[in-house]
Amino acid sequence: MPKETRPAISGAEEITRNARTIRVVALQRAIHEQGFSGPDLAISDDFLNGLIKGIVLHQRVAFDDVKRNRYHNAEHAEEVVMRTRGLVRRIKGFDANDQKLMLIAAALHDLGHSGTTLRQASDGLSNEEYTAVLADQILVAHKFSVRQRVQMYGLIMGTTFGNPSIKPETKMEKVLSIADVGGFTKPWTQWVEESSFVLHETPIAERPTTIEEWLQGRLKFLAWIESRLNELPEVAKYWRAHLEEKRIKVNYLLKIQAGPSMKSIRTFVVPLLRK
Repeated sequence: MPKETRPAISGAEEITRNARTIRVVALQRAIHEQGFSGPDLAISDDFLNGLIKGIVLHQRVAFDDVKRNRYHNAEHAEEVVMRTRGLVRRIKGFDANDQKLMLIAAALHDLGHSGTTLRQASDGLSNEEYTAVLADQILVAHKFSVRQRVQMYGLIMGTTFGNPSIKPETKMEKVLSIADVGGFTKPWTQWVEESSFVLHETPIAERPTTIEEWLQGRLKFLAWIESRLNELPEVAKYWRAHLEEKRIKVNYLLKIQAGPSMKSIRTFVVPLLRK
């Protein structure tokens, strides 16, 4: 497959500030030994589609069939790929190769996720750091450039949630981050059901105890999403209406827990509340 030539880069942080603490040993070594002089891998459409299918299948067979994550699974990866694909078509400033790298990152971004908010393992890696290790192995196998491997590291780390010290730094990372949490663009019942999948992966001691507490949590989550949308006006243009619709319903239900919108909460959320 042909390679693409890029301007010279002297350090990984020129690519993404998320490269300031790279936990992937093989990538650290490649940066030190090879630098960024090599051309990028030019990603063809056929290669892209085949790689994404292979990644999703690997997620399903190697991880989903074992861990049975309710949220961080192959279905979620496919949905994030779909949302990312829709966004990169609408947003200017990405070349074709970077668009395709973002789609690969969307497929990879939760590969091997532990199914818990905090990964507990002897290697000390977070969910995102562990995924970055697996992703880098795949990129090395397909001869991606060191620059693209650093980009991928930043894309995956940019989806970190719950750690204020790590956030999406580049425009590519910001788009993937919002696509990752874009379930709020679904109809109400589907969004509530998806939110219950997250509760399945939340330790019982950390779950809300009442409907009111869960609704308040949804408001905080929507506010966090809004802060990310504000950094991407091209995305906000299409997605803000979905966010406002969810916020209006949540605020209404905090006042009056009745009506059709409550049915999905009682069906999907109430059985998972901490007793």
